[in-house]
Amino acid sequence: MNLRRFAWVTDPHLNFVDLNRFERFANELTEQPIDGILLTGDVSEAEDVIWQIRRMVEHTGKPVYFVLGNHDFYHSSIDLVRSSVATSCKADPRMVYLTGAEPILLSNDWSLCGDDGWADGRLGDYHRSMVRLNDYQQISDFAGLSPAIRLPIIRRLGLTSAVRIRRQLEIARHVSRRSVVLTHIPPFREACLYDSKPADDNWAPFFTCHSVGWMLRRFCQRFPEHQVLVLCGHTHHQCVSLIADNLVVWTGHAEYADPKVNAFLDLAHLDLTAPAAWFNGQAPTSNGVVRPA
Repeated sequence: MNLRRFAWVTDPHLNFVDLNRFERFANELTEQPIDGILLTGDVSEAEDVIWQIRRMVEHTGKPVYFVLGNHDFYHSSIDLVRSSVATSCKADPRMVYLTGAEPILLSNDWSLCGDDGWADGRLGDYHRSMVRLNDYQQISDFAGLSPAIRLPIIRRLGLTSAVRIRRQLEIARHVSRRSVVLTHIPPFREACLYDSKPADDNWAPFFTCHSVGWMLRRFCQRFPEHQVLVLCGHTHHQCVSLIADNLVVWTGHAEYADPKVNAFLDLAHLDLTAPAAWFNGQAPTSNGVVRPA
């Protein structure tokens, strides 16, 4: 497929966005030539997540390649939302749900992979943390469960995401030299900022997916010739992290009621072998990123 130019968006929370702001947002998505939109979750809430994605497709005329975030399951269950979304996407090929799908061969030797991910409680101090997420009241899988009973569930969700992404990457490495991976939850503590600092032991259990991070690091060690760019969200804080010479994670900025394009990416010029552009949590200003956030 000859797909190389993309607009990347994360955490738009479109259920908080009025019509005028949505129309400006839709116009911003196509202010530069693009072949598609990369969307890394927290689109809306369960009842209208597909409607919101379809609205993006219809306003821009471009396909949306996406994963879901934790808010997208609010007022429903994880399995029910995933099943409903997958069914809706089968009826409209312009909406491409990456979780559980085959990797997509793009252009310029890039593949596209993705999975929702889940904050899996493996980093930080889950049992002593005072953080309380609305997820555990708003998603039926967790409602009424104690933290101790909830922990193996979120660990299983994170591990399942890691297994699915690993499968995608194992396929992708045979057909391309580089992969873009979309996920919602930052897979490393270094890629998860809170108050401009990496998440501490209080926040890390609920804002990182260690299972996916461990898998990515291991994959990139095994296959140093394959470059991986991870795009994620969840924290609403921008962060760019060079995890290894062939593994870069970009966490996007977001604000409620004010969705924006995080970056326009041109895969024909994106070079992950230029580490100086990715150090110190600074958004790159070249190497294929036309307009950093």
